[in-house]
Amino acid sequence: MLSNSPNHLPSFLARLKWYYLDSLKGRLIALSLGLSLTLMWALVFLSTSFQQQKFSEVLFDQQFTSVRHLAADIAGELQGRVGILTVSAARIPDKLSPRVLDDHLSQLVTLHQAFTSGIIVIGLDGRVMADYPSMPGRRGMDVGERDYFQNVVKTGKPAIATLVTARSSQRPTLVITVPVRDHAGKVRAILAGATDLSAPNFFSRVFERKMAGKGQFYITSPHNHLVLASTDPARVLTAAPAPGQHAVYDRFVAGFEGSTSARNTEGIATLFSASSIPMANWLVTATYPAEVAFQPVTAMRNYLIAMAVIMTLLAVFLTHWITRRMLIPLDEAGQAIQRMTQDAVPFAPLPLKGKGEVGGIINHFNVLVEDHHRSAAALAASEQRFRTLFERAPDAIYVCNRGCFAYANAATLDLFGAHSQDQLLGHPILDRVHPDLHGVVETSLQSVIEAKESVALMEVKLQRMDGSVVYARISAIPFHYENEPAALVFARDITQRIHAEKALRESEERFRRLVALSSEWYWEHDENFVVTTVAGWKAIKNGRIPEHSIGKTSWELGLGSDEPSWKKHRTSVEARLPFTDFEYTRQLSDGSIAWHHVSGEPVHDENGEYKGYRGTGKDITERKLAEKALRESEERFRRLVALSSEWYWEHDENCVMTTIAGWKSKKSSADQKYQVGKIAWERRPGSDDPSRQAQLAKVEARCAFKDFEYARTEPDGSVIWYSISGEPMFDEDGTYKGYRGTGKDITERKLAEAALRQSQARIRELAAHQEEIKEQERKRIARDIHDELGQTMLAIRLDAVTLTEKTAATHADLHGSALLMLDHIDTAMASVKAIINDLRPFVLDLGLVAAVEWQIHEFESRSGIACDLEVDGEDFSRHLDARSSTALFRVLQESLTNITRHAKARQARIVIRTEHNQLDMTIADNGIGIAPDHLNKKSAFGLAGIKERINALGGKFTMDSAPGKGTTLRFSIPIPVPIKAPC
Repeated sequence: MLSNSPNHLPSFLARLKWYYLDSLKGRLIALSLGLSLTLMWALVFLSTSFQQQKFSEVLFDQQFTSVRHLAADIAGELQGRVGILTVSAARIPDKLSPRVLDDHLSQLVTLHQAFTSGIIVIGLDGRVMADYPSMPGRRGMDVGERDYFQNVVKTGKPAIATLVTARSSQRPTLVITVPVRDHAGKVRAILAGATDLSAPNFFSRVFERKMAGKGQFYITSPHNHLVLASTDPARVLTAAPAPGQHAVYDRFVAGFEGSTSARNTEGIATLFSASSIPMANWLVTATYPAEVAFQPVTAMRNYLIAMAVIMTLLAVFLTHWITRRMLIPLDEAGQAIQRMTQDAVPFAPLPLKGKGEVGGIINHFNVLVEDHHRSAAALAASEQRFRTLFERAPDAIYVCNRGCFAYANAATLDLFGAHSQDQLLGHPILDRVHPDLHGVVETSLQSVIEAKESVALMEVKLQRMDGSVVYARISAIPFHYENEPAALVFARDITQRIHAEKALRESEERFRRLVALSSEWYWEHDENFVVTTVAGWKAIKNGRIPEHSIGKTSWELGLGSDEPSWKKHRTSVEARLPFTDFEYTRQLSDGSIAWHHVSGEPVHDENGEYKGYRGTGKDITERKLAEKALRESEERFRRLVALSSEWYWEHDENCVMTTIAGWKSKKSSADQKYQVGKIAWERRPGSDDPSRQAQLAKVEARCAFKDFEYARTEPDGSVIWYSISGEPMFDEDGTYKGYRGTGKDITERKLAEAALRQSQARIRELAAHQEEIKEQERKRIARDIHDELGQTMLAIRLDAVTLTEKTAATHADLHGSALLMLDHIDTAMASVKAIINDLRPFVLDLGLVAAVEWQIHEFESRSGIACDLEVDGEDFSRHLDARSSTALFRVLQESLTNITRHAKARQARIVIRTEHNQLDMTIADNGIGIAPDHLNKKSAFGLAGIKERINALGGKFTMDSAPGKGTTLRFSIPIPVPIKAPC
């Protein structure tokens, strides 16, 4: 029994397929069950989906509400801290000294509790003035580049900084800053409070409310890409999702506030909600696993699905039992009909059982049997008529079965040149198809026979029995021939038409090639002057044929049809006369104007009747535009030459002047006509001058030259200066044809330059003379003060000393006054000595080196700036005259004064060397340097005076300075008497 089970399985499956798929009752059962079950299951899924959607909305609203409350609490905490900072800033003392500020900050207990990392006061220079509690390294720190400082300075409003790392503690810190204003409302300092985010802070109080289950709150700073706080301790101060890593987070950062669902970075379906804190540019987000959130909905859906499965099984059983009982008569009739189709019984009417729907079906079947007998006789007669029609049809009709001819009418024999059907029937169809089309024809026949698809009309090449080629237009449809799939093919001979079309195409191709190779186009218009044909149009505008010209009259194509030329042209055309090269303008669609010229002749038919005109046309817009541009260019050149202060010249390959235009010389007595015809060198004396030789070499080398200046002596003895520029000229073959260029009278400029040089020399001489007189007067005043006032002060001091000694024992009060007077005299003598040294130090008489050393000592004692002196030898001092020594000493004084006042340097260096009969002095500092815009200040005479002193000695002065890199001054003056440099 087990061995036979595999043989019974296929038959069982076949019966099952017939019962439920092929039988009517099976389809009725399937239809009724399908409708009822579809409605039931749709109700199940729609109800669960609706419940999940409503539940999601409630969860989204609740979670978003929690996020908004949390954001509001955090914003309140921040606003409260800003408020107490603002109130405290208003009470900052007027005196902003570190000691006063330290005492005041220590009393602000409320701020100590609100800001765990302390409070600080920042000056407008960006440096911390005071802090509480005091932390090492924080006082004096420069925070000027931090945004929490810059925002308050720029806006004057409180600011909450983005997350920063404290330099003193190296911990993530939240900084809140407010302005400290004076009585006038002007910002005079910044008060800042800092909160250590890595330690317990106000986030701990806010996060006391946690979400149930696995939900979490996060506070992130999008600017810093950092999680500031979270109910999940592992996520605190960790990196937030990078841009592009999580689409939902990117959407929240972009400004979206609300709730949505998506998968988190771990791939878990999650509910997300977010709300922003604008005042801190933070983002508060909440997450809740979707699996936990929708657990009630999932349980309800599972319950409904279980109930739906039970109802489905019950419905299948009841529907199957009821339908089978109702359709027993129909099964009996079907079995009887099946025996008739299998020829087990003759094709005869069935007995009637009942008058219901099944009885009606059997009755109609019996009527159909009677009609079948009548139709069989009519079909036999129709087939005979149809066969006769096929045989006598003018088109070839044949049947293709298994790739061979199965039937062919008489027209098919004529098409292939066969004498009998034996030459075609049973032979492959591809034998009669041109080899180039075997693949196409075979594919088409397969699609007709196998895919049951008709083949539309197509043209093919066939081969006759004698091997000649015949062209045919064929189509094919699916067909059954002798109970086998086949193709019914219809073919019509089109050989003559194909040859005629080929000849026509060749003729048209020759015409198109002729038109394409031509720069003109062909046109025709009818007897009413309406354009009918335009071919080969080659216009400037993208080379497109203007279809809008067809259907218009010639008069509508041109502009200015009322002009005399148009009237004359129309008269000629109306007289049926040929015309050539008629020019007209036409406005294009973009508003531009195109120029055309046309030629034409009248056309007559074979009876001599006028039919219109035909001819050719050409676009001459480029030529017209070129002519117009040439005229405008020539006019502009003439105007340019007439208005320019220069003149234009040309000479030929022999250097003979051929053209001079626009000659303008206020001094020269010769005109431009006098210069034409002369060799260029005859007009320019001084041919032995080196610059003239160099310019002549350029001309002989055919090189361009620019701004060559030369002088010419007029008959009255005056000298006129000219400046010329030129370039060589070559023809289209590259042959040298001469030079062309421009010239200009520069006599006035040369005279002005000479006068300026002379004036500058006189001014320098006058300045040097004034400095020399000033030094002599200083020397005289210093000597007079030393000789007169100094001696007098010394005598007074001796008298005061005597008075002090005599009153020491007898007059105590008078002795005290005498001592005080002696101090005043000493102070006065020191002032007199300082005045003498300022006017002219006597140490300068000991030599330049001694004076430099004394001045450096004075500089260090007054400014506290260290200064190094390096001298490679002292022999040069005796070779310098008093004027040079004094000038160098004054330069040194001015340089050291600038370092004291402006450089803010910590060290200076002076180097004096002699080399190649030159004295070189270098003065350098490591200060703040000189900004470029400070060099040209109107009140900056120090460097200008130094430069003039050095220039007066015939020396050189250079300076090297940049902001933040110090300043270096270098002087070099010649030594009158040569000396040997030290080894």
